[in-house]
Amino acid sequence: KIAASFDNLSFSVISEGSVSLLTGEMLSGGMTQLADTDSVLSEAGKNIDGNTGDKSSSASPTDAEHLSDNDLQAEVERRGEQQSEEMYEEALESYVEQLTTNMAGMEDRSVTEEMEEKRHKKKNITVVTPEMLEKAYTYVELNYGKTYLSEAEEKRINYLMCRGVHSDCSLYFTEGILKNPAKRNYQYEYAKRLRNKNIWLYHDKHRIVKRNISVLTDTLRKSLVLRSETQTVLSDRGQIVPSRLWRIGRSRDAKFFEQELKGEASEFVVDVLIDASGSQMSRQGEVALQAYIISEALSNVEIPHRVMSFCTFWDYTILHRFREYDDPRTANENIFNYVTSSNNRDGLAIKTAGYGLLAREEEKKILIVLSDGKPYDVLVNRPNARNPKPYQGKEAISDTATEIRHLRNLEVSVLGVFAGEEKDLATEKKIFGKDFAYIRDIKNFSKIVGRYLTKQLEIDG
Repeated sequence: KIAASFDNLSFSVISEGSVSLLTGEMLSGGMTQLADTDSVLSEAGKNIDGNTGDKSSSASPTDAEHLSDNDLQAEVERRGEQQSEEMYEEALESYVEQLTTNMAGMEDRSVTEEMEEKRHKKKNITVVTPEMLEKAYTYVELNYGKTYLSEAEEKRINYLMCRGVHSDCSLYFTEGILKNPAKRNYQYEYAKRLRNKNIWLYHDKHRIVKRNISVLTDTLRKSLVLRSETQTVLSDRGQIVPSRLWRIGRSRDAKFFEQELKGEASEFVVDVLIDASGSQMSRQGEVALQAYIISEALSNVEIPHRVMSFCTFWDYTILHRFREYDDPRTANENIFNYVTSSNNRDGLAIKTAGYGLLAREEEKKILIVLSDGKPYDVLVNRPNARNPKPYQGKEAISDTATEIRHLRNLEVSVLGVFAGEEKDLATEKKIFGKDFAYIRDIKNFSKIVGRYLTKQLEIDG
């Protein structure tokens, strides 16, 4: 009966899901409990025997007188068996209670340990010492040139821009290793060779480039002239027109005056942002020419503009400035210093470029992004780095698209110029929506980009 009860107990405990796995510790604990129970049951047996003897000897004389010897013996045995069964059941219940408590305790402990482990993992922050950060900063400086910002300006812009998914990142602003090198090292010589390669391609396609610059310049100039020219219209006020006085009393047209309407020559400012990640390496020269064409045309019509490239190296998103808004036309040649390397955090770069653009006083602001539609920044466990969360796939695309929508909501016109492979075209559409241009052949570059810029110049014109 005891064994059957124990089997039923074991089955009910396990079937109810209280314990999913009996570990070695649990089994050893169970064996210890069984040993203890055996001793308890053994002791109980002794007590029962002793109690039985006591009971038989303590039977009242009155009862004994009314019972025969056989009946008396049977009664003694019956009472002994009853007490024996009750004590065995008490001992078994005590054991079951202890075993259940131990099992529940072990289950609770395992759950607690698992939760604690998850909590530690969640709060597992890589601590980077100032010395490690300084080493990483020096390495960036050696590869990309010295920064043009002061330490205070760097801290301020990083505090404002590096938030959310970019919280473990940093921004680094430079004019390039060729303009301001920390050291004339191998990277300096490499950048020099790539500049020469870009210039060689420019000379090779000199006529095509010049033609694109001329067409885009003419397109922009016509749009600006249309916006700024004065129109004369008939009105019910203004300067009288004698030739229309005969209409008085003869016509319902009471417009006997003319009025001059001056065009709203709104001021424009443009930012050109170029993807300089390693995925652009095979198209490096072509992308440099596209940026150069835009910059030359904007300079010809005297629209202030800035040209920068971006890539991500370790924790740093590098923003390489080729020219500032109000620089002379000669600064456009710095675009040939365009070099591709490493990864790209498009969302952070666009957010930062937009911040500078919004600070301008011009009424109409335009951002042109030359990219391949593949935001990607995945770091391995590099030394001296905070190793931000991987930036790729849907999350990276969503972040980039969000930054573009944010700028458009602030009345900044954003155009994406796709400079990638056709298989990535769908991603570009997700990021830029309908306002993007796909340049298959550089010969058509000025027409496609000019069409978009003309539309922006003529809006509300």
